[in-house]
Amino acid sequence: MRRVAVQLEFAGRTSLHGKTAKARLSGPHHQTVKVVEVMEVTPDSEGGVTQIIVEAEAQPLEARGIYTLELQDAEGTRLLVLPGVRFPSI
Repeated sequence: MRRVAVQLEFAGRTSLHGKTAKARLSGPHHQTVKVVEVMEVTPDSEGGVTQIIVEAEAQPLEARGIYTLELQDAEGTRLLVLPGVRFPSI
């Protein structure tokens, strides 16, 4: 297994800091990749863009897939769903 990471940017000032308890990366055939950590990047300006970094463990072939990221709070409420997540080539 290798650790891979991707930085995601999306419109909106939704703060996830301290709210995310669970993260899941699932592929089109219901395969999953183990998420190690999700970090919110503190924005430098008031540009209305939220940035997060998702770190996962994946085999090189798994990292080539397209995934949907789902973030949940401790009660299982969906905080964010982002489709089309791709990791850089390893």
